[in-house]
Amino acid sequence: MQELNKSDSQASLENLADLLEPFLKALSAIQNKEVQERISDKIFKPLLENNKTVREDTEEDDEELRKREHYHRHVDGGKLHPRTQREIQALLDQKYIFSAFNILIYAQNYILKMASSTEEFILESNRENVYSLYDYAIELEPKPEREELTFS
Repeated sequence: MQELNKSDSQASLENLADLLEPFLKALSAIQNKEVQERISDKIFKPLLENNKTVREDTEEDDEELRKREHYHRHVDGGKLHPRTQREIQALLDQKYIFSAFNILIYAQNYILKMASSTEEFILESNRENVYSLYDYAIELEPKPEREELTFS
């Protein structure tokens, strides 16, 4: 995935899904729990975590950053500045980013479809793992904030 990201970060969702299909099938069909965990931890989770919809910074985030900067200057004894920490984290989060990848569409059209499939190669004992991956993907997407309605 890292190499594909370096060469074609504009890959379409369908192309990425085709590339990931053997790993999703393996997650459904392999009995070895260690291999299942490795597929999930090294392929799917980094892809899902790094391609979630980015939430815009709010005034609350700015206030939190000011508090952390104050802490940095007066309390923690010279660790990395919070702004530097944020910049470093942004650089780290740039791996596996594909502009056409949509977690919700991928989760619903590919992961959920595999989890609920009646294909013979899918082991019933592994079905829960695939559903867990689906749940993980859905939980990563930020929920839209609702405005509270007041009635007068």
